[in-house]
This record gives sequence, C-alpha cells and structure tokens, in this order.
Amino acid sequence: MTLAEAIPLATTASLGLGALAKSWPKFPNAYIPTLAAVAGALLVPALCGWHALNVVSGFVAGLGATGIHQGVKGAADDVKRRTGNTEITKK
Repeated sequence: MTLAEAIPLATTASLGLGALAKSWPKFPNAYIPTLAAVAGALLVPALCGWHALNVVSGFVAGLGATGIHQGVKGAADDVKRRTGNTEITKK
C-alpha cells in the first residue's frame, strides 16, 4: 500500500477510535487527540513500512482526524447559532 492510500485510511480509523474513546465515560477527553495521533503513527507504518516519514505522516494523519472532528463540531455549532436552534438534546 502506498502512503497516499494509507493516510486517508489512518485518518478515518483515528477518527473512529476517537469517537469510541469519546463514548467511553471513563476515558478522559483530554487524551483523545493523543490517542488519535498515536493510532495514526502506528497504523500508517504498519501498512506502508517502518520508515520515519511514515511514522510522522501517520502522526499528522491522526491529528488531522482531531482537526476534522473539531471543524465539523464548530460548523454544527455555527449552524445551530445562526438558525436559533440552541436546544440541547440528551442521549
């Protein structure tokens, strides 16, 4: 597998792992970005070979998953604010 194929896969997997960690009540939210970064740093080299570039690329892909989550969360909050729908739904 090439690096260009592994990075989107690692980003998606890190995003999913972060969502699982978020749903687990005992896992501290402050450690979710670190978990996503380490997962990416392990997944990309496992798919492409253990080279420094692959480890760093995986680390950045994991942090990219955190950025994607925050971007979507911010956009959803902005839509709620603009439409006046500030009602909080409980799970």
